[in-house]
Amino acid sequence: MNTNQGDIQIRKNKREMHLHPATFFFLMSFAIIIISGIGSMLGIQATYTTINSVTGELEPTLETFHTLMNREGIRYIFGNAIRHFITFSPLVTTMVFFIGFGVMIKSGLLKDLVIKISARLNHFTITFLLFLTGILLTVITDAAYIVMIPLGALFFLYNRRHPLVGIIAAFASVSLGYTLNIFVSNIDLSLINYANAAAKIIDPHYTINYGADLFIMLVGIILMSWVGTYITERFIVRKIGKYKIEATTETESLQTPNKRKGFIICSITLFFWFLFLGYAITPGLKFSGLLLDYTGSDYLTQLFGFNSYWQQGIVIITTVTFFIAGISYGGGSGKFKNNNDVIDSMMSYMTIISSIIVMSFFASQFIALFRQTNIGMVIAAWSTEIIKALNFTGLPLIIIVIIFITLINLFVPSATLKWSILSPIMVPTLMQLNLTPEFTLAIFKVGDSLTNGLTPLLPYFVIFIVFLNYYNPNKQKPIGITKAISLMFPYVITYFILWILIFIGWYIIGLPIGPGIYPTI
Repeated sequence: MNTNQGDIQIRKNKREMHLHPATFFFLMSFAIIIISGIGSMLGIQATYTTINSVTGELEPTLETFHTLMNREGIRYIFGNAIRHFITFSPLVTTMVFFIGFGVMIKSGLLKDLVIKISARLNHFTITFLLFLTGILLTVITDAAYIVMIPLGALFFLYNRRHPLVGIIAAFASVSLGYTLNIFVSNIDLSLINYANAAAKIIDPHYTINYGADLFIMLVGIILMSWVGTYITERFIVRKIGKYKIEATTETESLQTPNKRKGFIICSITLFFWFLFLGYAITPGLKFSGLLLDYTGSDYLTQLFGFNSYWQQGIVIITTVTFFIAGISYGGGSGKFKNNNDVIDSMMSYMTIISSIIVMSFFASQFIALFRQTNIGMVIAAWSTEIIKALNFTGLPLIIIVIIFITLINLFVPSATLKWSILSPIMVPTLMQLNLTPEFTLAIFKVGDSLTNGLTPLLPYFVIFIVFLNYYNPNKQKPIGITKAISLMFPYVITYFILWILIFIGWYIIGLPIGPGIYPTI
């Protein structure tokens, strides 16, 4: 991949220190250790309420700072460093995914598809489709990051545009739309379970159904895609600058008989592969449902539950899909002559792995140490008490709650963990103020997504940083954490305003947020 062409036009202060992201994570790890010691010494703590899964009763839970500046803390740091590294999900999933992704790239399939699309669509439409795909692809949860970020880079590169813009757009679409979808994912299952338990505190017979916020999410996703595209094309493109690349004649080469043959074979092969996948997640037929968890109480739980073979194998399924697409196209078009060509293609995109390995080591330590200190949980617990004590109703309450959730998300990126703390307070409190649990859950999902792109505690922020620097032509001045975060600010601020307006409109007009579900009870 040629990364020496082009230049970033981002204005920099002449005295700016170019702190490498790995150095940032290293220094922040030390800061966390010191903060944990000070917080523990001062006896900082907080209490929040949880729901007993057996009795359904509210129970107080105490959270305190766990110091790393003592005997046990030092042992934890050194004794678990390797485990934190090898269990860091972005590292392993990315390495596996790049096996299939490399085959698809080396076969020429992705490049030829992009050229075909570019010949028929303008830049704005292509970017819109990238945003829409990124948000909808969050149905496969974390795997969306490792699919969309490299795809975003190459979509722009093959379209003779700066790959950094594609990376920024792809990361913005996935991170800021992570829990917003019209499809149900395993995250939705967990969030709805917690919401149901919390709603039963007020109404023992209340039940939240899947897809209860379908209408508001559909409108929001379309508007987010359009607004994200506008920001990208009008601001990010100008900020990053042009990507210089020599003119080529790829469009003419698509008309060769070999490539037409490759497209035909690839289409037929993928048809049978998707037919198999469909059969593997269809219950009730002979030998069907191989990837379902039949211990689940309903189909969505069987498909997206944590014990589902489909959910557990989503990275492998995605990798195999790209591998099949690449090898069938490469074989049909004559790009791959023998098995050596295929094996070489598997390693073709692995040049970036060394950067991911180094960055993952430092990031994994920082994230693990932060979690061990319990700082995020204490902050979240404080926030629940503040929300509980808020003396607001109606629209002011909705706005304040979204702000608090976005701030909590900076320290606790996990949607499920955050909701387990917030739902016993938010759902009953807002029900008493005449807001439906479904509307409250929609508010939480928006707040949970809005600041994902701003926190280095998000594990897949590492992939974003690595790709930014991989395609950064100025290797002497790496793109640091603060610069990467600043690139997300236009999206975050605009999306925040957009969703506030959506909630205000829905609340005032009283439109259904989903089939038979309204903002108010």
